[in-house]
Amino acid sequence: LQVVEQARKRARNFHEDLLEDMLALDNLRNLAAEDRSTRKASIAGIESLLEDIDAAKARLGSLHRTLQDKLDAAREAKQQAREKAEVAAAATARPTPEVDSSSPGHRQRKRAAMDTVAALEAPAPSREDWQKVRLPLRFHSREEADHYAILASVPGLDTEELRLELSDDGSRLTVVGLRAPTEQEAAWMQRKISSRLRSLAVEAPQRIAALQQDVGRIASRAYVELGQGEFGRFSETFRIPEDVDGSGIEASYRDGVLRVVLPKVPAPSLPQGPWYDNGRANF
Repeated sequence: LQVVEQARKRARNFHEDLLEDMLALDNLRNLAAEDRSTRKASIAGIESLLEDIDAAKARLGSLHRTLQDKLDAAREAKQQAREKAEVAAAATARPTPEVDSSSPGHRQRKRAAMDTVAALEAPAPSREDWQKVRLPLRFHSREEADHYAILASVPGLDTEELRLELSDDGSRLTVVGLRAPTEQEAAWMQRKISSRLRSLAVEAPQRIAALQQDVGRIASRAYVELGQGEFGRFSETFRIPEDVDGSGIEASYRDGVLRVVLPKVPAPSLPQGPWYDNGRANF
């Protein structure tokens, strides 16, 4: 499991490095025609690598969830086996004639307790859970001839939650968004937290009633802890250059990369007339 987690971290870092390389290539100026063609081909190659890395990250994430599920299942089975062994050992070491473990009432109570533990289920994570978590992002900016661009690598971004907020005076732009788990990721997290709750109930049976009453709050806190650094809300504010046309600011999302384009105000053209000839005044 640790090896897979390290591979996921390396993949994220590699994605960031490639994105920075692509931005550096974009910033090259005054290139010859042959060099421009080489730069274009290199950028296309990097974009293809970014797509491959996103696919690899998805596979690693799926593998990580599968291994974690197996590990949780093994731990739960081990815990249940240990609990049964302790009950059997206690019954052998300290027989209690006044409590007939074979009586229907005792068996019913034991079965009810086991059913209560098995029924402990964490509610699915909600968007409100991820609104509580801050997702740190690395934004990059660059300047082109006719626009500025702000970019960030955000795999799994929920585009419906993406907002661009321009200040009243047009001097600042705030980019707000949310990265929530996919349906598959949310189901995995729900299974993991539910497994934790059942293990806790087995370890401390006296807390079962409290767990049942407060399961929503406990699960919410567990989701926040589990999704730290992977999911959550981000909000970054940028100062806008004076030559930006605020009405034309747009955002797009492709291949896990968020791109915000800030178009420049077109430079005013010199008036044409009898007093001007190709930008020079005639006298």
